[in-house]
Amino acid sequence: MVAVGGFAGLVPSRRVLRVMAGVAVLAVEIALVAPHVSRGGSALAGLRWGWVAAAVACEVASVATYGRLRRRLLSAGGVRMPLRRMGALAVTSSAMTATVPAGAAVATGYLYRQFRRLGASAPLAVWTLSAAAIVSGLAFSVLTMAGTVLDGDDSIAGILGAGGLSLGLIASLIAGLMLVTRNPAPLVGWLRSACRRLPGRRSAPCPETDDVDRIVAQLSAITPRARDWGAAFWFAIVSWAADLGCFVLCCYAVGVDQLGAGVAVLAYVAGLATSSLTLLPGGIGTVEAGFMVGLAHAGVAAPLAVAGILTYRLVAYALVAVVGWTVWALLRRPRRAVPSGSGVSEPGF
Repeated sequence: MVAVGGFAGLVPSRRVLRVMAGVAVLAVEIALVAPHVSRGGSALAGLRWGWVAAAVACEVASVATYGRLRRRLLSAGGVRMPLRRMGALAVTSSAMTATVPAGAAVATGYLYRQFRRLGASAPLAVWTLSAAAIVSGLAFSVLTMAGTVLDGDDSIAGILGAGGLSLGLIASLIAGLMLVTRNPAPLVGWLRSACRRLPGRRSAPCPETDDVDRIVAQLSAITPRARDWGAAFWFAIVSWAADLGCFVLCCYAVGVDQLGAGVAVLAYVAGLATSSLTLLPGGIGTVEAGFMVGLAHAGVAAPLAVAGILTYRLVAYALVAVVGWTVWALLRRPRRAVPSGSGVSEPGF
């Protein structure tokens, strides 16, 4: 008979399980990427490093600008986060999105906890993350429609078909976010009433009146102005455009010298639009397929297309992942006391 304590000792710790999961994910990524590397290896051997450096600069701008987007929306609730700190959170969350299964959800949870630790209320943290995602989606829809026009289809049907439906949906979501902050009491009251009707509510009691009043006050404190929405949209456009620039420059780096603006945008959109179709990190597999279809439509030879896509993956995902996880480790360093002796502590990073 095995003692209970001895059996418990055989169960892997959470840290061991995380390492095992990471190794498994890495093995899957290598298995999926290896065939493409063999196809584009010759083109990768002749990389033009000047273009690669420019692509890296574009990706840095993309990640940093998206951090500024979240920072501007967070300030609408009265929380002023240092630009350096928000930049660190931006690259860390990007690393999670690129390397962890269902990474977007994991990164969102991580940012929510960080915003709360830095003084944001729960409603403000949720509102900021939701608003940032919606504004980013709006910018992506506009980019898609611009690509359609640049590719030569300037008809109303073609433009609206490219992003009109999502544009209307996103505009409705933004209107909903504005309504929630301007008059939150009816929504919070409705949610409380719905909570009372849920089965098993005794085990998970609904918020008391004081809690409801506090939530209403916290939502009412979020006061985004028109200039805040405008700045957020501008940051989203710049972030997507910089990432698109990284993709185009990576293609140039492997020898794709003829790539029209419209075709480049549509190939880029076709790749990233498929990232939500898989739980694998960074949409690996489906994103490459979308890129390949778009570049093939532009007449780019398959080996060059594969090499360009891999270079983009290395810059926008692998490099960001290395930097992001390094920053994550630095952010987790033990806090050090402030010399003033006030007892207040500050992050190690």
